[in-house]
Amino acid sequence: MNFSRKQLAICLVIIGVVSLIPKLYSIDFSQPLGSDELGFTLRAIDYSHGDFATTPKQQPGWSLIITPFLFLINSNNLLDYSAIVRILSLVISTVTILPMYLLARKFFDEK
Repeated sequence: MNFSRKQLAICLVIIGVVSLIPKLYSIDFSQPLGSDELGFTLRAIDYSHGDFATTPKQQPGWSLIITPFLFLINSNNLLDYSAIVRILSLVISTVTILPMYLLARKFFDEK
């Protein structure tokens, strides 16, 4: 079954929206982050203030990715920063649908 580009784009958007609805329903923005997410967020806040000291067990990857987005708000409230991190995680997980489709098309037959 061959889809046109327009039909394919519509299908991918529908998949993105359908995957986003339960994610948005299950997230409570009024609660602070869990222990793992809190660590990433606190390190990102430190990075945004110029403190790049890390322990050997800490990997800076995700914290460095979210650091520029923390500059979008000027807040002293950790809940604001945690909301930004959660929204960014949702957006990235939804946008990865397109690369997954492209990889699947490359490595698998249509059947």
